[in-house]
Amino acid sequence: MSLTDPAKLKALLDFESEEERNEFRADRIQLDILNEVSQRMEQLGVSRSELASRLEVSKSFVSQLFAVEKPLNLRTLAKLECALEARFRIDFSGREH
Repeated sequence: MSLTDPAKLKALLDFESEEERNEFRADRIQLDILNEVSQRMEQLGVSRSELASRLEVSKSFVSQLFAVEKPLNLRTLAKLECALEARFRIDFSGREH
């Protein structure tokens, strides 16, 4: 499928319900956060295995987070801040519907 075809792209982003649309948004937000986490891990030279150790969770838990099989929650975000010596900032910006 070509993502440059506007009709095909629109069909891909059409949702059956508002709940499905919100689930997609939640997954996108989690992927955005995990992208930042990955960049920070790379800066620090921290592997996923090391991250699991720092978070005091299993390696499979970390794998599930990165596969968006487990949702991030605020406690996990707080633990990530400590584990990666960082601080999350929230930034709202305008978007198109």
